[in-house]
Order: sequence, then structure tokens, then C-alpha cells
Amino acid sequence: MKIRTFFCPILPSNTFKSVFMTTVWIFSLSQILFAGEPEKNPGQPEPRLSGEVFRITTKTIGSQNFYDHWSQGMVVLESGAIIDDHLLIYNGYIDELIFQHPLTYETVVADKNFIREFRLLNPGREDIFINIRNSRWYASASLGSYYRVLLEGNVSLLVYQKVKKAGEVAEYTSEGPQIHTKVEPDPAYFIFLNDGRSFFINRFNRRTFFQAFPEYKEELRKQFRQHHLRIRNEQDLIEAVKIIEKVVF
Repeated sequence: MKIRTFFCPILPSNTFKSVFMTTVWIFSLSQILFAGEPEKNPGQPEPRLSGEVFRITTKTIGSQNFYDHWSQGMVVLESGAIIDDHLLIYNGYIDELIFQHPLTYETVVADKNFIREFRLLNPGREDIFINIRNSRWYASASLGSYYRVLLEGNVSLLVYQKVKKAGEVAEYTSEGPQIHTKVEPDPAYFIFLNDGRSFFINRFNRRTFFQAFPEYKEELRKQFRQHHLRIRNEQDLIEAVKIIEKVVF
């Protein structure tokens, strides 16, 4: 910060009074202007994440995490307070949000009871996860706590980014055989409607949606054909749900 020194000459009393009043007016105006600047958590103490220090107990072959690197993140607490100065990782094997403590640099598992949602921010991409147990969809949820939001509207598409155990691998070392757990992604997709209904998408195909919405089967079939949509991956699934929202609502 640069320190500037100002020379102040001795002025006559009437001139001094005029300068003094002008200075007071400028100071008052600056206070009004700066008072209107919005705050992230107005009128509240700086919020902090709580949790327990994370200890890796299971070494695996394959990644347990949604990303294998720390992401700049934003966390919204149940109170509505926002925290945006932490590095985050989502571990799908244990379904936990992990953050790096900004002062001690310890790896900490966040207490999910206080979390409404969090966002992983990476160049050109933002991934939004909501705590399903602290949301309007809780009654319809059957797996886990954290769900990634792909679409939100009258028809919402969420995915539970779970990582499952896929087997064990033996490794022979100088200290004897070592058994390692092999893991792999096993995402589970759900559709939530604003009337409270929900559907688990067990297969990526058109028939899944025809069975979920039998009263709209022919119109959905028509729309899927017009859009040349074959549901084979996540992006196709997103497009299918957009069509469903137009047809059903």
C-alpha cells in the first residue's frame, strides 16, 4: 500500500472553515456510497466449514473422486451463508465433501448436516451438487446424500456420482502379498417432477421413458424421432429430459 504525504498550508480562518466543511461533506458522501456496497454474508460473522480430519483408510486402484485434483469451490450452508475460499474434492466412494483447511492445510471431511449445496469450479465448467437430505427431493431419494444437478425445472435430472467396489487385486511385494480394492464409477440417474414423483433411470434407452410416462408415450416417441435422439450417454439423457419437460408440462 502506497502512503501519500500531502502539504497543507496555513489558511485564514474563513478559508479554513470553508475547506473544513467541504471535507466533511466529501467524507459523508463517501460513507453513504461505500455503505451501499453489497456483502457476501451481510451482518454475519465470517462463516466456516466444520468437520473431521480426513484419514485415508482404504487405498484403491482407480479413483474415488469426481475430480482427481482440488477444485476452487463454493459452499452454501443450511443457514444460507456462503463460503467461497476453500479448495474442494468430492469423494464418491464414501459420499463425502472434502476440503482443505485454508490455515492449517489439513484435509477435512465436511459435516454434511450443515451443507445445502456446493459447487466445484474449474475452467469452463461448474458442477453443482446438492445435499438431497436438505432439499425438497429428500422424500424421493433412495441413495446417498450428494447429488449432482444436471437440469432443474418442472422436470429435474440429478445424478448420484457414486463410486463402487469392483473387486480386489493382489500385489506381491517384498513384504508379502498386498490386497488392493479396485473401484470404478457407478453413477445413478434420477428424474424428479415438481408434483413429487421420481424415477430411477436404470437403462439408457427410449423404453425407459416410455415406461415412466406411458400416457405420453406416442408424443415422446415422435419427439425423439424428430430430434434423432438415441439415448446412449449423459448428454443424450439431458436432451431427453428437456423434451419430456416440453411434452409433459
